[in-house]
Amino acid sequence: MRRARLAAVAGALVAGVLVVAAPAPARAQHCHVGMPDAPAGEGDDAHAHQDHHAHHDHAHHGHPGPPRPAPRRWWVAGATTMVAGSGSVGGVGRDYQGVALGVRGGWRRVSGRVSVPAFRVADEGLGLGDVLTAVAADVVPGRGPWRAGVMGSASLPTGSSDAGRGMGHVMVAAGAWTRVRAGAARLDGAVVWARALGDGAEHAAHQHLAAMWPLVDPMNPEELAVDASASAEVAPGLRAGAGATYAAPLSDGGAARVLAYALAELGRGRQAYSVQLAVPAYGDPFVARATLEVAHRF
Repeated sequence: MRRARLAAVAGALVAGVLVVAAPAPARAQHCHVGMPDAPAGEGDDAHAHQDHHAHHDHAHHGHPGPPRPAPRRWWVAGATTMVAGSGSVGGVGRDYQGVALGVRGGWRRVSGRVSVPAFRVADEGLGLGDVLTAVAADVVPGRGPWRAGVMGSASLPTGSSDAGRGMGHVMVAAGAWTRVRAGAARLDGAVVWARALGDGAEHAAHQHLAAMWPLVDPMNPEELAVDASASAEVAPGLRAGAGATYAAPLSDGGAARVLAYALAELGRGRQAYSVQLAVPAYGDPFVARATLEVAHRF
């Protein structure tokens, strides 16, 4: 177990170096719980946003760095996300590393994104993960301290479930999110329902002696997830905070889980950087997971 944690952290550090060193990188997220995405460099002034699981994405930049472009009605951003972690199958730890390339865009209060991930899983090699598509809309546009909206997403079974890189079926999610600002402080929250569809809806995990699957981003065949985080601006353009995600199974044979995470976000003009470190507080969905994301608005 200790070796698995060390492997996850070491993988995250390597991923961080690779992403920060990459020219003109971008940004993304992973899971069905999460907030919509604002265009890099525009922060909370933008009226477009979106990711549980990716679909549980938690990377939200959004505070002005000097100087920043004037807000637009439309925006397009490229994204690169690096993730490293360690999971357990049948009591055996297995580490993984991944990268996701994505495109995000928005018009007025509506935004959408497409993300294509690839993972290297120990003993299973390298291959595609499940492609994620998502759309979000602002209901309360956020001209004051409060912003809120709705979102929906779907993941496609492009990743191998046998190798732990994919779910083996289509997964859909829908929910609502909110953000409240008070000075330098910010509170984010989301409630998301997610469900497996298709012939594989019994979940590939049942064939792998695991309560949840895939290895790289485990979740139940049907669940309700609640995510909440608090953060504050600790320096110009730099935000730090912590949060937690609770997921309750809505189908037989599922497992509840609570994830605790720390986050940091940095906005610099057209670019935004975010880091998240997560560990299970209840349940055993994974040993540890670290995510680094860089985004560039065009």
